[in-house]
Amino acid sequence: MNRFTQSMSYGKNFKVTFLDVSQFNRGEAGDQYLKACQYGMPMVSYYLSSQGLGQSEMDSMNFLENDVLGIKDKFIPLRSSATQSGDGGAPAKDVKDLSDSGEQSREDGDDW
Repeated sequence: MNRFTQSMSYGKNFKVTFLDVSQFNRGEAGDQYLKACQYGMPMVSYYLSSQGLGQSEMDSMNFLENDVLGIKDKFIPLRSSATQSGDGGAPAKDVKDLSDSGEQSREDGDDW
């Protein structure tokens, strides 16, 4: 398919990719593509294709949800321990519960 497309005058800027996805492995392939997306890989179109959504449908839904309806601004995920940012770690102990080295570290202002 790519050789045929490249031989045409209009095909120099195109490449055809067939995903190794069937109705039997759609869930596993989708999970792999979704995990790649979560780590920053540009695989959103692969993920959507593995779930049966075409390129034009993806572009249309993206425009509708983001630009027209503003869903990203209206629907904010709930905060959980996985999504909250902070200094992390356990809460500070009382002075009576600290060891000698812990008291010294607190006095010195050492932070991990």
